Amino acid sequence: MAIVGALGREERSRCANGPSALTSRSVTAEAGVAKGVLHRHFADFDGFLTELVLDRVDHVGRQATALEAGAGTGSVVDNLTGIFRRIFSANWGPRTDDIFRAACLTLLGSVPPGSGLVTLADIPALLGDDAYRHRLTAGIRDPVLRGFWDWYEQLSVPT
Repeated sequence: MAIVGALGREERSRCANGPSALTSRSVTAEAGVAKGVLHRHFADFDGFLTELVLDRVDHVGRQATALEAGAGTGSVVDNLTGIFRRIFSANWGPRTDDIFRAACLTLLGSVPPGSGLVTLADIPALLGDDAYRHRLTAGIRDPVLRGFWDWYEQLSVPT
């Protein structure tokens, strides 16, 4: 069981550090077992790693195909929220979803189409800078979005 968990961590390591990070030594170090234990458990560990990598390549390929098929569907905010929800699924909940969605809708609504540029890098300022937030939210007419920002203003300031 420890080896299976370590392989999940190894996959994350491989994504972050490239395929050269996936070695029997790194797997055994993550699993906390001796290298001999790993090689006794798998008759052909290199073959196992090859199959694992090919399976993951196939999985990522299917995800890429699904992403391409979804391009142009839904709204920009729905697509961005969905992407971030999948990437940060372990730490993403309803409040994060609401805050991210409201921030994106507010930023997109803050500039007339074609007249300016907003990026995800504007979200921290929107959430943390009162003057910037008030300037961007002052003209919101959507009652749901207006209600969100009214709620947001009631939150306590972190100490």
